[in-house]
Amino acid sequence: MWDGAFLERSPAPLIRACLGLYHLFGGALLSSQDVIDASLLLQAMPALAFDGDTLLLVAGAFYGDLDADALQIDKDCHRTFPGHDWLSGPEGQAALRRLLSCFCLAAPQLGYCQGMNFVAGALLLVLTGGGRQQQQQQQCASSSSSSAAHTQADAVEPARPPRASASSSRSSSGGADDSAAAAAAAAAGLEGPESLAFGCLLAIAEHVLPGYYSPAMVAPQVDQRVLGHLLREHLPYLTDHLSSLGVEPTQPLPGWLLAGWASSGMPFETVARLWDAAFVERSPAPLIRACLGLYHLFGGALLSSQDVIDASLLLQAMPALAFDGDTLLLVAGAFYGDLDADALQV
Repeated sequence: MWDGAFLERSPAPLIRACLGLYHLFGGALLSSQDVIDASLLLQAMPALAFDGDTLLLVAGAFYGDLDADALQIDKDCHRTFPGHDWLSGPEGQAALRRLLSCFCLAAPQLGYCQGMNFVAGALLLVLTGGGRQQQQQQQCASSSSSSAAHTQADAVEPARPPRASASSSRSSSGGADDSAAAAAAAAAGLEGPESLAFGCLLAIAEHVLPGYYSPAMVAPQVDQRVLGHLLREHLPYLTDHLSSLGVEPTQPLPGWLLAGWASSGMPFETVARLWDAAFVERSPAPLIRACLGLYHLFGGALLSSQDVIDASLLLQAMPALAFDGDTLLLVAGAFYGDLDADALQV
């Protein structure tokens, strides 16, 4: 088991072995009559697992899909917008888990990265209407099934062609690896808004934020340095003041960008408008311009901070305090509109 753990660099093989033990000794545990018998057997299961080959075979056959990404996804799903009724409920959690797992299947070179759960959750909320579209589809499906049952005796309708999913529509548009993406979406059981959310998530990782979710995470570190350079160029007094307090001006940037501003507390309407611009430009430039716009708007308050605590708290709170999205986008465009994808590469 430790060979597998070293190979995967994850505790997943050890957890699969735990599940395998419960699978092998499930019958004996079901036959236990009291707490003492059950507790003793639970403690003795590892010592009674003499046949290691059988344990590893059962663990791999029944729980082989449990890997490091799956473990982290399970942890992060519960942390994603916990105050939202649908997304924090069983249906929303299952949809989010399917979406993230499907992404790992379609892009194994990237896998799952923390912060992606907020992007995926935001996509689901937008494209499903917070679960309302699924309910409407279920109601339509039940009503159509009922009417079909009533009319089946009268006439036999010709077979209808299968409904095209969002992933197949994306495939016809000519994106890279669309056939693999469509196959992964179909294998994961994604359809309707979930399939469309999967296509958007894949486009974000491959085209809008390339390199942000790679194992090395080089791109967000590079953009953090670019933002620091731009802050020193455009707001030198502010950067000097924050540095004198011992605060790194660009400290919150990776968290903001990896989660696509969705976890920053910024009003969701403003986040959606930033993502519209990011999709159009196929670049993180609009998101970084929004960072500069925030520093521009709250520069006076940051200059008045007296210690590292005040400055750090204000830096973290700036997105949530940006109630007026029009003003933020206007400032970002007016003062930093020349920052585009080409400028970031330079």
